[in-house]
Parts: sequence; C-alpha cells; structure tokens
Amino acid sequence: GLSDEEILSVNLVTSYFNFVNRIALGLGVEFNEEEIKGYKY
Repeated sequence: GLSDEEILSVNLVTSYFNFVNRIALGLGVEFNEEEIKGYKY
C-alpha cells in the first residue's frame, strides 16, 4: 500500500491538474494538437 504522505501527494497532483484544467477551459484557452494529445475534452 501507499503511505499517508504518498496518498496526499497523489491527491494534490490530481487536484492541481483538475484545477488548472478547469481554469484554462473556463477562460477559453486554446490548445494546439501537441498539447492535447492523449487527453479527451
């Protein structure tokens, strides 16, 4: 299993990614093909 610190780190990274993603989408930031490769919007 994971330690409490590792679980916290995973949660922080995931939360930050989601936060930044929603800010960018909310502001209408346009992404080029390379930036969105592998992501589904």
